[in-house]
Amino acid sequence: MKRETIIKIFDFLKNKEHKDLPEKCLDLLSDRELIKIFETHPDDSQFVYDGTVYLYDEYIIKLPNDLYVKGGLYLSGSNIKQFPTNLHVRGNLYLFDCEQITELPNKLYVGVSLELGGCKKLTELPNDLFVGEYLAIEYTNITELPTNLRVEGDFVISGTPLAKKYTDEEIYEIVASTGGKIVGEINR
Repeated sequence: MKRETIIKIFDFLKNKEHKDLPEKCLDLLSDRELIKIFETHPDDSQFVYDGTVYLYDEYIIKLPNDLYVKGGLYLSGSNIKQFPTNLHVRGNLYLFDCEQITELPNKLYVGVSLELGGCKKLTELPNDLFVGEYLAIEYTNITELPTNLRVEGDFVISGTPLAKKYTDEEIYEIVASTGGKIVGEINR
């Protein structure tokens, strides 16, 4: 995570939420020290980030609950094991080779596209998942479809057990039977 992102989060907590923060000046802390403090955030805070977050850092293992990202959230090779509750990403959410991720939060909202590639421990999609344009779950071990899945565009399932288990028609029927909808095509 970029140092500027962490500093913005600290400024928000201190000035808007009146949270106690470390006495040390943020400018004097190393990136590793900032990451350590960021991981021990107060879970009851709403975090809003205006831009795009790129996390290609193996040191990040946790994100704050109630995270709202106005841009995109990109993770590659991250050691994050579990996502925060109430995650809302207005742009793209890309998760590539995130070997530790076992689940995504229920009621996950992704405004544009959600792409999951090589997240081998991920076996299911969350209930009430909304994806605005494009959902790709390539090379995961997802075996079942969640309740109330809404995809406003195409759904890609290549390299998954779903591609072998169901026909396109069956996937549309299963999703519709649980209150969801796939607007676009299913690509294998």
